[in-house]
Amino acid sequence: MRYAWLCLGLIGFGCEGKAPPDQPVTDGGLEVDAATDGGSEVTTAKVSGKVIDYFTGDPLATTAITTVGLQPELATTTAADGTYSFEVAVGSKLYATSTKNNFLNTRNATIVVAQLPVIQGLYALATGDVGRQFASANVAAVSGTILIAELENDLGDPLVGILRAAITLVDGNGTLVTGVSAPFFMNAADVDPSLTMSTAFGAAPARARVALLNAPPGNYTLKVNYTDANMAAATHTTSVTITAGGATLALSGGLQASSSATAVTNPSFATDIYPRLQKASKGGLGCASCHNPTGAGSVLPYDNTDPAVVLAAIKAAVGVINPTTPAMSTFLTKPLFETLPPQNHPNATFLDVNDPNYKLFLLWITLGTQP
Repeated sequence: MRYAWLCLGLIGFGCEGKAPPDQPVTDGGLEVDAATDGGSEVTTAKVSGKVIDYFTGDPLATTAITTVGLQPELATTTAADGTYSFEVAVGSKLYATSTKNNFLNTRNATIVVAQLPVIQGLYALATGDVGRQFASANVAAVSGTILIAELENDLGDPLVGILRAAITLVDGNGTLVTGVSAPFFMNAADVDPSLTMSTAFGAAPARARVALLNAPPGNYTLKVNYTDANMAAATHTTSVTITAGGATLALSGGLQASSSATAVTNPSFATDIYPRLQKASKGGLGCASCHNPTGAGSVLPYDNTDPAVVLAAIKAAVGVINPTTPAMSTFLTKPLFETLPPQNHPNATFLDVNDPNYKLFLLWITLGTQP
């Protein structure tokens, strides 16, 4: 499996992100801020790696990197060898955008920061190389945008044998986005119009990729219909943001997409919600790193050892639980990733409403917040 292959090469450094295929990863040591309980708790982790040219694999110096999904946003510039690093609160989900002259502003795939340092390569797409993709597809550059998604199954292996009709881009109402040139699968290097289904190319690891050209700027969902390991029909959904004249990279499927969080049909707070509110070192989503008596979220602590005490505080806080309109509960909306900054929470915990944990929390509220 692709993800397992990468983790084997990173034992001792932590493994949350993915490095660019066939590219070396850089050592990202763990950075720990002093914690409120005597310094034993990790509150931030280093995100590091290289920014490389998507098509040539060359490291890119003096490339600007900005984050989306954190408040305030972070910004840095790559070194001469293309390396970058910044500190992020554990429990964060964010995007990084690469900007450089003669390259499209490139919004990279999601970065997930749990407890360990993240070593994740970032890309930038050169203007000339993107032009070649339009030429290969024999498509005029109307909006000039390009979305490239890696297709993976729930085990992190390339998702092959998917037809073009199984891949769609829809808006917030579930309506097909118009003006998008038909999905094109990619070979080892470029868009290949002769490919009628997704095929894996390359080695260590092989990749299956699809490109959508000329999508209008906006926030959408990429849907990929496939057959899962149980031979049942399934769909991978991935939130994507298209910027004017920009490039967007995404991962559809993969290990992060497979979760048992929504398998619970009748969640209780003590069993299903409270454990996820705890610090990452205790198996939670990292919420209690701030939501503790002396942290930034001290107004609503989650780290009391008695779940009943935490639940009582949540219910007593105005607007945190909205029984009439569950999706408007700030318990959900505050940590939900916002497409436009400034974000209303220091870091995004739920990437979108398709996040399995978001769905679980929403179900718990909808069913009456059982203790």
